Amino acid sequence: GAGHACGVDKSAESVKEAKRRYPDLKFVCADVLRNPGILGIIRDEAGGSYNSVFIDINGNRAAEAVAEVIQLARTALAPRLVVVKSTEMTRILEKAMQAHDRN
Repeated sequence: GAGHACGVDKSAESVKEAKRRYPDLKFVCADVLRNPGILGIIRDEAGGSYNSVFIDINGNRAAEAVAEVIQLARTALAPRLVVVKSTEMTRILEKAMQAHDRN
């Protein structure tokens, strides 16, 4: 089976829409950077770690914030897979790849 799934978003409106669209899944309104303990609560409610974590952060977040969310998720949820969607991280990786190609 799919195991446990939980969506976390700091936007109450986004959480409300997600609950409407996917009523059988759990969604929590929280800002992980301001309340990192929420991930431990989610883990404990699910009875353990999560196999996969998908992080979708708006492009306006600094790379340091993205890295912090990744680390918080890895520490609290112990996933085997972390997938990140971040415009800022994409820009950084593209720059690094261009620099590598020039060398």
